Amino acid sequence: MLPEVQVLLQRACSARLLLDGLLDALPPDYWTRVAAGSRWTVRDQLAHVTSADDLLVDLLLRVLDGEQVAWVASTQDPTELLVQREAPVSRMAAIALKELRDAAAESRDAVEATCVRLDATTLEAGVFVAGAVDRWGAPVRWGLREYLASWAAHDSAHEFDIRAAIATPPDLSTVALTQRRRN
Repeated sequence: MLPEVQVLLQRACSARLLLDGLLDALPPDYWTRVAAGSRWTVRDQLAHVTSADDLLVDLLLRVLDGEQVAWVASTQDPTELLVQREAPVSRMAAIALKELRDAAAESRDAVEATCVRLDATTLEAGVFVAGAVDRWGAPVRWGLREYLASWAAHDSAHEFDIRAAIATPPDLSTVALTQRRRN
């Protein structure tokens, strides 16, 4: 494995260990909490982290197959990208918490297994995110190595949101809705 990819994976692994440790300590009723200004529960945050790893694997496989210009989720449409980011979060809402945690671990293992195959040439591929434009309206291009660096920090951003959610008292309407969903 390329040393720079190994460093990025180690950063991502450290962030995931911190996130997992936090999640291990959460009481069951905290999984439905939402931080102020966020729309995702703690559980949704984990589902999103899992689906982001899945999207990364898809992107890496396309680059490894020779794509020199790769769009995240294979779309240039910002609305379609949002749908592809949100759909797994909705799908994962129905699975048991242990299954969700297992899926997160499996997704991360798949990222690591795919990253092993990267070489210096693949790291030069261009990555685009639908809707990300510069001040002139042109799509912003990231090199794959830059994109991987931002991905490595992704879990930390969600850990921050989860910490904010567990420090926020539950909203009574959220409690009522959660009880209705459980019944």
